Amino acid sequence: MGKAKDVAAIKRVIDDWVAAVNAGDAVAGASLFTDDGILMLPNEPSVIGKEAIRSHLQAHFDECGGAGAPRETDALYQP
Repeated sequence: MGKAKDVAAIKRVIDDWVAAVNAGDAVAGASLFTDDGILMLPNEPSVIGKEAIRSHLQAHFDECGGAGAPRETDALYQP
């Protein structure tokens, strides 16, 4: 794949993640992970597995009123 295509693919996944989080869409967010994927959040235990990630995201969105927009301090947030 070449470096430019690799970078573009990574940026698409990040854009898809940000769109899912901004929309409060746990299903779309979890779909970006493999079945054995790991969501690693600061100061929290790792969340392992696509269904566990979906459930964790949904609980977060429910608590936040529907969405959890990334902040400039988030590791992958780069406008």
